[in-house]
Parts: sequence; C-alpha cells; structure tokens
Amino acid sequence: MLTRRSLFPLALLAGFTASAFAAVDPGLLALAPPDAVVLTGLNVDQAKMSIYGLYMLSQMQVDDAGFQKFIADTGFDPRRDLRQILSATSGSGDTSQTVILGRGSFDAAKISAASQAEGATKTNYKGLDLIVHSGTDMTGAIAFLDSTTAVMGHLDAVKGVIDRRGLTATGLSDSITTRIKTLASTNDAWFLSAVSPASFFSGKINDPKVGPVLEAGMMQSIVAGSGGLKFSANGAAIMAQAVARSEKDASALADVVRFFVSLVQSNRASNAQVDQFATVLQNMQINVDGTYLNLLLTIPEATLEQMFMGRHTSAGKVAAVHN
Repeated sequence: MLTRRSLFPLALLAGFTASAFAAVDPGLLALAPPDAVVLTGLNVDQAKMSIYGLYMLSQMQVDDAGFQKFIADTGFDPRRDLRQILSATSGSGDTSQTVILGRGSFDAAKISAASQAEGATKTNYKGLDLIVHSGTDMTGAIAFLDSTTAVMGHLDAVKGVIDRRGLTATGLSDSITTRIKTLASTNDAWFLSAVSPASFFSGKINDPKVGPVLEAGMMQSIVAGSGGLKFSANGAAIMAQAVARSEKDASALADVVRFFVSLVQSNRASNAQVDQFATVLQNMQINVDGTYLNLLLTIPEATLEQMFMGRHTSAGKVAAVHN
C-alpha cells in the first residue's frame, strides 16, 4: 500500500525534475508474470529526451567488435530500435525465472536467422516461432509477438508470456501495479522488489568476509525495496527506498549507509576515481521514516560531465549529433 512514507522519495524526485512524465507500457505490464516479485524497467524514449540519457545509450558497446557484428547480423541496434524494456522475475534462488519484454522495432526473420546460425533451434508454440537456445544452466528462448514486441528469457517464462497474449489488464497485485506506475512516471529507469534481496543472493556472495555479514545483517533486514534513475537538464537523480523489518532495522541500515559514505570521504585522496565518487556521495540525502529508509542522490551537470563525458565526448557534441 502506498503511504506518505513510500511517496517521500518520489515527491523529492518530482520536485527535482521538470521534464514530462513517462509511463510504463500497459501492454508490456499485462504480459508480465502475475507472480513476479522483482521488476525493472527502462524507458529508452524518455531517456533520449535528456542529453545525459542520450549519451549513456550512445556508449553501449560502441567500439566492441562483437556488438557491431550483432548489429550487422540482426539489423537490430538497441540504441536506435528499442523504446521500452520491462524485466520480471518470478520465484527465488535457483528456481527463479526471468523474462525480458521489449517494445521497439524488430526484424524477426533476420534475428531468427542470425540466432540459428549461432546454434539456436526454431520451434512453434501456439502459432508463434520460438528461437530456443539450450545452455548449461537453463534453456532460453526468444519470441516476437509482433513486429514491435519481443520477449526473451527462460523457455517456460517466454511460453507464459505467449499464453497471456491479448490480455488488457495486468495480473500483478494492485499494490505492485500502483507502485510500478508511480516509479515509471518519475524515472527513466526503475526497479521494484517485493521480497528481500536475501531471497536471491543468499549463498552467492563468495567473499568469506563480506558474504556472511551481508546475509546475516543488511540483506536479511530488508523485506522490500525500490528505486529509480532520472536524467534532466540539470544532471541526474537516483532514489532508493528500502523497507526494513522494523524501525530499529531501518535506523541501523541508515547508519551503515552513513558509515559507507564517511569511509569513501575519508579515502577520497587515494585516487581520482574515489575522489569523484566521494564528490557524488556528499550530496546524498538519507531519511528514515518508521520502517522506511529513503535515499536521494542528485548528481549535478558538471559532475556528470566530468565523470562520463570528459574523456570521450561532450554533452554538446552528443546533442548536435542527434539533432
């Protein structure tokens, strides 16, 4: 349920941004598994409205030979052809299944041919072609519901999406749907977890010092969370919210964050990268409201320029190329 506490970081973020609100694609949301517990979204069209979002997208593997070959073989360039992405994960741990839904422009025949050339097989499910690839850890699949809608992920999860074709309303709970719509309306990229991160990371952090500490402490005390990233003419804003088991746990989480920030600040003279990171973190707002820990980090335009554009290309050049 949305409350005054859960709207706090979004209210701050709405005040920070001035661009038009984006929305999650209702068609993609209707295709999401109704039992999904972790969902993430990226509104590519909305991100492109900002110079900084446009720059981030333009840097996707731009100099990678494999990426360029992928574009040549499939005719698909995610920087140009994607409009929106929705990822949904059901289950937890080793039994989890993830499906990624995309809205954009897809040449299904060309992508299918390129995939089969790399060892994939093609089969039919309820009138649609499935491009299936069997790996060591899972059997994955890609399908195209139409020329503008693609789905990929675990084979069973992709079949589930095909089963939900034609639905106009999502099967997700009202509370999750409302929260997603709020996050998507104020962010270019967002995530929502209805479960503790311990459900997914337990036993998977190999560091013998860090793993047990996180699993026994921080991750176990978080029961849900959400966050988002928003680019604007003034820079960027990152918000995150953790829902803790108790007010005491929320305060303890805030103390951990403050300690981490102070640790970075105390080591900022060690090298230029740490100094940049410390500069960003010094603007972080930390708020505890009952069992909610709210974080808001604003990154000014000048800092973004220095961090991401100084060594490659300027914001002005990016804008000029795309205008």
